[in-house]
Amino acid sequence: MNTRFLIHNIQQTDAEHFAELDPQLCKLTTLKYVRTFSLLAELPRDTLGIFTLTGGGQTGKTTLLKQWIQKLLKDGIPGTDIAFFPGDEIKNYHELTQLLQTQLANKNANQYILIDDATYVRDWHKAIKFAYDAGWLKQTIILLASADMALSVKSKNFFPNETKLNFHLSALNFREVVSLKHPNKAITEINLADEFNSFLLHGGYLPAINDFATHGEISDSTFKAYSDWLVKEILQQGKNEHFLREISASISKHYNEQISWNMLSQELTINHPKTIGDYIATLELLDVMFVQYAILEMELIAAPKKARKVMYTDPFIFHAMNAWLNPGKNIFETQIKPAISNFEMAAKLVKSTVTIHYRNHYPTYYIKAEGEVDLAYVHQNRFWPIVVAWTYELHTKSLKQILKYSNGKILTRTERSGIIEHIRTEPLPQALWRLDE
Repeated sequence: MNTRFLIHNIQQTDAEHFAELDPQLCKLTTLKYVRTFSLLAELPRDTLGIFTLTGGGQTGKTTLLKQWIQKLLKDGIPGTDIAFFPGDEIKNYHELTQLLQTQLANKNANQYILIDDATYVRDWHKAIKFAYDAGWLKQTIILLASADMALSVKSKNFFPNETKLNFHLSALNFREVVSLKHPNKAITEINLADEFNSFLLHGGYLPAINDFATHGEISDSTFKAYSDWLVKEILQQGKNEHFLREISASISKHYNEQISWNMLSQELTINHPKTIGDYIATLELLDVMFVQYAILEMELIAAPKKARKVMYTDPFIFHAMNAWLNPGKNIFETQIKPAISNFEMAAKLVKSTVTIHYRNHYPTYYIKAEGEVDLAYVHQNRFWPIVVAWTYELHTKSLKQILKYSNGKILTRTERSGIIEHIRTEPLPQALWRLDE
């Protein structure tokens, strides 16, 4: 193997001490909280073919891949039959082809090839195609990883008969974060309201969670690491950092509000609504943003001609992007805490957080008629409307629309459930906890 990649392949020379010497795994010993990946049990062991792993920046894809190597070693797979290649260090498909040839040539046992950041390798699919045509992949399990969710589609297009499954890794949800922090506590021993307030600061991203647990704040470097990753991804896809900044600033200005690409084009130097839509679609594929459409109630599908809402997929991303747009020092004290203390901004962030949690389970929309309903998720061939009332006072005007439905629900910051007319109310943190059971 090329000596440049030996640091990522300790298993080939010293499988017994792999976990202690690997650059990713050895860092885990310094962290207060370490994620246990449920996906580890699902990754292939004997099924040959091409698999993909997608997920946003800093969700732990590389760590998951290294833990998979560790698991394979424990299962008795020789370290010499496993290879890890970091795509961002590979120049092009010619170099990847040479690496595959070195690893796969004249091997009789099953081989495990892990290519991290696969889309960073220019024309990566050509290397896989060459290896396939040369007969090198007859006993091979290949796992391609990328932040770009389009990888799974591209892989199926290039190798329709070989691509098996796509595994997706998201940031931790609220229940997972609480369970990580309190692994041995019963739910009755945990103050979910306090945990939700913390979740609004660090979200489901482990670097931020560990920062907060250790120092009581999130470091500027943690926010910068995320924005640096995103800019790198955008540039790698041939897009413009200035356009990304403009669009992100506009999204923050209209956060969780009804907008259209035409409306944004009136505010930006980007004249074409399609260009704006393309950038937002890219951010969706990178698991950075979610576009929430209005619902056509009779058809239970998106209303394509109505305005949309755009939101970040996690509170941490919301803060990291605002920190990128407004650079400074001590971001946590000067920007994050004031944002959470701002009633209007906090309410928007809470609504988007709830929406994203439901989106992870159901098709999710919003309703705008005589009044507004924050989200309507589709389940059992009907939609279920929810209003998120992040206030201690509920006004009739804000409930005008949801009172029309018999199956509506209001999520509140109060500690007890109740009834408003015929609509059930439920404490918001408890609802999120139960949602992800």
